[in-house]
Amino acid sequence: MLSILFAALIIVVIADAARVWWQTMSGRREPVLSEVPAEESHLWAPSGLFPTAEDRARQAELVGAGRERSGGPGSGGPDRSGGDG
Repeated sequence: MLSILFAALIIVVIADAARVWWQTMSGRREPVLSEVPAEESHLWAPSGLFPTAEDRARQAELVGAGRERSGGPGSGGPDRSGGDG
């Protein structure tokens, strides 16, 4: 019984997708686009398995820049030192 329900739901999804596709292709409907503009990634990783001296310098630079943006230690954020407080 459950498999019949799933099969019916799949048919409904495919039929609705075909309807939207047909309306878009015939010009009766504008395509809905949900892409966002590209932006530079702020992620960083070492160039190999073991970080080189340049990698460590880049990491220290990024960590320092992150502390400046967040206000550094004691900026009123949550205490994550692990102590009693």
